[in-house]
This record gives sequence, structure tokens and C-alpha cells, in this order.
Amino acid sequence: IMVVKKTSLFSWQNVTSQLTPTSLVVDIKSIYADTLRQDIMAFVKQQTPPDMLSFSPESFSQEMKKKFPIIGSIEWTFSPSKELRFTITGLEPRYIINNQLVLTERKKLFPTDFFSQIDLRKLPSVNVAPRWCRNKIARRVNSFLAKVSAAHFQHFAVEYYKPSLIKLYPKKSLFPCFLITDEKSFFDEKKYTALTSILADIQTKGFLSKKITKAAQPLLAFDLRFEKTIAVKFFDSFKRGTGK
Repeated sequence: IMVVKKTSLFSWQNVTSQLTPTSLVVDIKSIYADTLRQDIMAFVKQQTPPDMLSFSPESFSQEMKKKFPIIGSIEWTFSPSKELRFTITGLEPRYIINNQLVLTERKKLFPTDFFSQIDLRKLPSVNVAPRWCRNKIARRVNSFLAKVSAAHFQHFAVEYYKPSLIKLYPKKSLFPCFLITDEKSFFDEKKYTALTSILADIQTKGFLSKKITKAAQPLLAFDLRFEKTIAVKFFDSFKRGTGK
């Protein structure tokens, strides 16, 4: 009996020895701030016990994601040399929101400081009403942005207030103006084609007063939300962010 117990104990110790990592290596990808990378590595060191026998890769991964929501995925492998290697990958940036937040994949929002090593000016920028922006951006807004083409962002500054009120400010225009759309008319290419002719006609015939053409903020709006119609609106006083 004693021989069996000793043999069993030896076998278990041998198995656990073969399955216990002797080193832990971490690769970090798509994390775009040195301070964030340093914080992640400090947390790795803190979570690594002296005795790797008690180390759980699953628990470690869960704690990492809980501590750093910017992490999108964690993969790990165990090599024959008993090296435990983790690959930590961050969420990729998609849009600049309100000039101070970065919208990443999975609808998550983070401060621009988290992406200090990226030229954020290359990302599409959009202003979104605060009600739609918490820790995540609202699903409806995220779905809308996913459908917006690069050309829209190239030609317009986009402001999203609600599904029925989206404003577009041309980055290049013959005179100061803006467009009022909703989620449907925003993508109506026929409206944009018709509007191009209207703008040229207005400019050619000199319909606009100096008050409109020289205004610091656009006083003239073209509402695209009507069926087969583009309504022209003039604002005696203008406050950015208002509109019906």
C-alpha cells in the first residue's frame, strides 16, 4: 500500500510539474499609449504569483479585461518549454466623438489620451448629443455611423442630435449654410444632387444678402427631410445646436 501511495504521489507531482509554467511572457498589440502599456505591465506583475502552480490563465484574463476595458481580446499559449505567453490586443479606434472621445469597435468610448500615439485627425469626426454617449455610444448611433461613407465625412462636419435631426456643415461652400437631415434623408443621394444645382443657381442669380454671405455662422439652412422637396430656412439669429 505504501508503494502505491508513493507512486501515485510521484506521478501527480510529475504531472503538475510538467503543466506548471516556469515563465510568463506578455505581448501587447494595438495599445496606443505608453502610459497605458506601462499600467498593463504593472498589473501583469501584480497578478503573477511567486508560485505559478496556483496561476489561472482564465482568471488572469478576466481580471485584465475588467481592469482595462480598452482590451479587446486576450489569447494565451503554453509551450513545451513551459513558457506561458499572453497576447493582449486593444480595441481599434473608429471615430472621434465631440473632439474629446474616441469611439472604438464594440461601441466603447475612451479618452483621446488612450490613443496618444495615433494621429487622430485621420479619423472621421462627428459631434453627438450627450444623451447618446455614456461609457458606450448608443446602438442606434453606432449603427448609423457604420453606414456613413468616407465621402460624407470628407465633405461635411456631422452633428447628430437625434434620429430626426442631423446637421451637416459643408467644409467647402459657395456661401455659409448647413443642411438639416434625418437618418433617411441623410443617405438620399438624389437630394444632394438637386441641392448642388440649387446652390449654384442661388449664387449665380445673387439671391443672397450680404448678411447671409458674410455671416460668421451660417444663417441659411436647407432641410432635406421632406418628400421630394428641399425646404429653405433662414435664421435671423443662429445658435449652433438648435433646430427643429
